[in-house]
Amino acid sequence: MTRVGALSNSWPQIAGDASQFSAGNLIYRTPLDKDLDDVENLLCHSAVAERFSPWSMTGSGLPPVDWFASLAPQSADPDPRIVAVNDAAEADKAVIGAVCIENASLSYFVRPDWWGIGVGSALVNHACVRALVELGLSRLGATVDRDNHASRKVLERNDFSFAGLTHLNGQYPHQRMAILTYRRILAL
Repeated sequence: MTRVGALSNSWPQIAGDASQFSAGNLIYRTPLDKDLDDVENLLCHSAVAERFSPWSMTGSGLPPVDWFASLAPQSADPDPRIVAVNDAAEADKAVIGAVCIENASLSYFVRPDWWGIGVGSALVNHACVRALVELGLSRLGATVDRDNHASRKVLERNDFSFAGLTHLNGQYPHQRMAILTYRRILAL
């Protein structure tokens, strides 16, 4: 597998469809109903679940896939979710990653067999552009587990800066999670 190339603040458009953009061997688009099963499988994968920050779902009380589905816009507003699908020539392949923006906070996840080649960085780049251009946001935040070095690198590659450390209680009394907060000012 080759590394996904660096992306700019412009998205090449596919066949006049403003909801889809292509870069390298990936298509980035708003999720379709058929994608929810792939997203559920992705979020339930043990390697993804242990790295996905519970901070992004605080207060939702929903299972991860329902939380992702609940972010769908209720009107003609831009969808705050983006999925990445492998291979522009075969757009019906499974979702390999997703990103969503909720309350100016970014959450993203990538299928483990696609880790380490730039998919996370590309998704975050697309989310930053969408947040600025389509959602009108001037800043974004993200949280990551202190031990998730790869995710920290994804944020840092996308010009996010460390903003603070929060300790959360885990599932058991003796567990404490160190969650790092990152921020980015958005500008063209």
